[in-house]
Amino acid sequence: MKKFLRQNYTSSIQTVRQICIKLKTIIIFKGNITNILATSYVQNESDIAEFDLNSASLDNFSLEQANKVYVSYKEIASDDFNQVFGNLIDSGLYTHLVSASRLVYNPDYGRCPAIVAMSQIIHHRNAMILSCT
Repeated sequence: MKKFLRQNYTSSIQTVRQICIKLKTIIIFKGNITNILATSYVQNESDIAEFDLNSASLDNFSLEQANKVYVSYKEIASDDFNQVFGNLIDSGLYTHLVSASRLVYNPDYGRCPAIVAMSQIIHHRNAMILSCT
């Protein structure tokens, strides 16, 4: 039993390492790898922002979920996130500058948890569309 658990744990760690290496080597990826991995555990922007990878259980990690969110992230990143900026006005991507009476977006927007949360929503929307056809 101990041998099985050790092999399973080692296999899970290797899987997480492989996805991290894959994400780091892709030029279009402007995001935070932890945010992508967090989508296996949490659903919304604030939970993604607060997610602590060190306290997460590998038993609950889904490489398939993280990969699907990454594919959606890559899709919206292909045009520098232009297709989702308007959908994120009420998210942490923007800050309201009262003195200037305007919204200002975070210049490091690729790393913003709101972008990853939107990727997750797009993945779920696309999955629902495919299941209806």
